[in-house]
Amino acid sequence: MPVCFCRVWTVQILGSPALTGTGTINVLVDDINDNVPTFASNIHFTEIPEDAPTGTDVLLVNASDADAAANAIISYSIIGGNSQFTINPSTGQIITSALLDRETKDNYTLVVVASDAGSPESLSSSTSVLVTVTDVNDNPPRFQHH
Repeated sequence: MPVCFCRVWTVQILGSPALTGTGTINVLVDDINDNVPTFASNIHFTEIPEDAPTGTDVLLVNASDADAAANAIISYSIIGGNSQFTINPSTGQIITSALLDRETKDNYTLVVVASDAGSPESLSSSTSVLVTVTDVNDNPPRFQHH
């Protein structure tokens, strides 16, 4: 949304008789997409148990953009994670999209990208999310020899 600056000017013309006039000038300043979305932190840490069901909330990431209107609307995406995680593009909520198994893989590094809807060109930034899968007692003891 453009910002409006209004100024009232008075002009006096010297002469005989002196003449004056008053007018208002409105200056509209449009926003340009000159700010990238920014995260509060460059790296986030979280833990999730290996028995978490699919669809479990993992972490909410949030970015802000100092621009206005469409230039400040942010969408989120994930790079990495082996398809074990998805993100809500509007809110930044990361959830599990598959079952986890700590004995197979005990941590994931996700790169979350925040992109604005700027025009003529979108701007973006990223943050890392380190997810540690915590152990649950899901494997019985086994004898080494029979």
